[in-house]
Amino acid sequence: MFTKPQFGLIISAISRPLRSVIVPVALVFYSTAYAQVTDPTPPVTTAPDTTTPETTEPEAPAIVPEGTIVVGLIDTGVNTNNNLNVISEFSTDFLLNNGSFFDSTSISHGTTSALIIDEESSGIAIAALKVTNGSFFGTQAASDAALFATIQNSNIRVLSISEGFKGFLNNMGAASDAGKFISIQSGNGFSDEPNAMASAHFVLPGVVIVGGADAGGGLLAQSNRAGATADRYVVTHGVTGFSPVFGTSFAAARMAGIGAAVLVQNPTLTGEDVAQVIFASAIDMGEEGIDPVWGNGFVADAAQVINSIVGPVTVPTNDQANTGTGGSGGGGSSGAGAALLVGAAVGAALLFRGDAEEQLEKTLVLDSYGRPFEVDLGGYVTIADRASDVGSFFSSLDEQYGAARMQTGLGNSFVDFRYSTFGTETFEFDRYSALAGDVVWDDQQNTDVSFSLAGGDVDGLNYRISHNTNPSTQFASVADEGSRGVMSQAVFLSGETFVSPALGFSSRANSAAIAYPLADDLSLQMGVVSVDETHEFGLDSSSALIQLDYRLSERGAVDLQIAQLTENQSFFGGSSGGAFGVNQTETWTVNLTAHYRLSDRVSLVGNMGQGLSYVDEADESLLHNFSNVRSEWFGFGVLANNLFADGDRAGVAWSQPMRITSGEVDYVIPYALDGGRKVLKNTSRLDLRAEGAEHRLEAYYRIPLSGFG
Repeated sequence: MFTKPQFGLIISAISRPLRSVIVPVALVFYSTAYAQVTDPTPPVTTAPDTTTPETTEPEAPAIVPEGTIVVGLIDTGVNTNNNLNVISEFSTDFLLNNGSFFDSTSISHGTTSALIIDEESSGIAIAALKVTNGSFFGTQAASDAALFATIQNSNIRVLSISEGFKGFLNNMGAASDAGKFISIQSGNGFSDEPNAMASAHFVLPGVVIVGGADAGGGLLAQSNRAGATADRYVVTHGVTGFSPVFGTSFAAARMAGIGAAVLVQNPTLTGEDVAQVIFASAIDMGEEGIDPVWGNGFVADAAQVINSIVGPVTVPTNDQANTGTGGSGGGGSSGAGAALLVGAAVGAALLFRGDAEEQLEKTLVLDSYGRPFEVDLGGYVTIADRASDVGSFFSSLDEQYGAARMQTGLGNSFVDFRYSTFGTETFEFDRYSALAGDVVWDDQQNTDVSFSLAGGDVDGLNYRISHNTNPSTQFASVADEGSRGVMSQAVFLSGETFVSPALGFSSRANSAAIAYPLADDLSLQMGVVSVDETHEFGLDSSSALIQLDYRLSERGAVDLQIAQLTENQSFFGGSSGGAFGVNQTETWTVNLTAHYRLSDRVSLVGNMGQGLSYVDEADESLLHNFSNVRSEWFGFGVLANNLFADGDRAGVAWSQPMRITSGEVDYVIPYALDGGRKVLKNTSRLDLRAEGAEHRLEAYYRIPLSGFG
């Protein structure tokens, strides 16, 4: 242990790295004691070389390329014989106003701080800004002069204020305005509040107040706590293998190195952006959320921050990645959660083909601060597959129906009004989260209403207008009430077993149709379907169709349908926009539907069809240059009612969902950024045909339970 007597007026707590503090009360002479760490567990690292360098001819100052990220270390100077990237032309002694920045302190404080910075951001350029020789804290003038020098130097992006004057600095605000990331030590005063400098400047953008932790991540006893600066306070290791002493000044140096590493990831970030990335990456400690002890929490090292994705990710689809400023990584399409929604037929090709799947595993994405990460993009994709639509299935069990027929008085004309109510997901959530005594069924259910209005002459023209109904039941055969009844019996988990894709990939739509009998057993139907689905997948489409309905007998009918489907910003039921988005898809389909009633209780049903699609690509997408896309689908089943009990229903179905049979697209996968943030991409021609075969076998049985619900 060594003690250096010093003279000065005691105004605030001493904030050097220290083990204990000896402060004689009411004396103007005070002493600072440094003790070796009694139980350190830092990594074994070679101590800095503190020998005086030999006198040699001065070398010509190195030329620093524009855009080089430099850390300005405001401390006791730096010894250059430690393999550090010290930029001599940016370094000087502001205390004596000369070009010498040699660290003469017995504990090599500044050199140790520089080694810590380099440990977190290897090879980073450092400007040694000497403001004290270790015998006293330095002057306000020296620290302000150092700050002024950094303001004039656009290469110095990061400031580590780990030694020097501990109070208010006139140039701190200007350094913040210049977009610097500024790491300020909280001080070693065993206080609930940081030191005077931290308290004076913590509100400035880009400023981070840094507390010190031991090797195990526990808060050092002498480290000043967050206090009023909690929103801008974060803790990192204040111990190091480079020195036997420890404290918040070394923690501030480490945080500066972490900030530099973030800027290396995205040099376009501002100092405040870097601060927010660090806060968002911190591990919550102490009380939940930001607290007056730990502030935002604990950051162990640069790896924790640079590997932490902050906010939603975007897939860079443009040639140049945007900067990203906390809202979006820019330059691409959203890649968060269900925003990467693809239709089932497309998902089979994009996600499950070997070559495509391998590329997705190494996709470049940008977080909300424009920092690049390599992720498996397949993990961000949701497949809009209504073949496993469990939620809609259970909602259908809650559906309630009503009907009324009104004669108009005009010959044999009539109007039918049918309605139903069904629960949404909110209703399901409320049901299962209700507290005792809550009236869930009557007062809390969130329901949608559908209705259908039909009319016409019994022997002539018929029409139907429907709101929020399943279009598959509306277009089985408008003129055949028995056919609609058969189709509406089906409650398979699959939402597409007997559905033509031309109806819009949704179980709820608005539709209108008219039907006119051409002969006793033949009728012509024309209709339109509009899907504007905001509840689940955000689909927007419109369809127009012509359908011939041929009645085989009183027991069955066959329907031949020709339709045109236009999907806006969607491809086979995928998302609106996103990395796999398109501008528009136009699909022409031919579909054959049939049913035959074997008995009053049992019916056979079937559906099959083919489609031809023309895709208009989107600019911000990974998919370009589509060929024409062909597809097919089919489903066959047996439906029964009143089989074992009055009101029961049963069914068995075997089907193939919509599958692409031919089609190609350019698959453009970003994999890296170059130094100028240009997006590097791999482009391959992808066969959209799904590999292998996909068939579904489903069965159900439904029976009403008396007195339930």
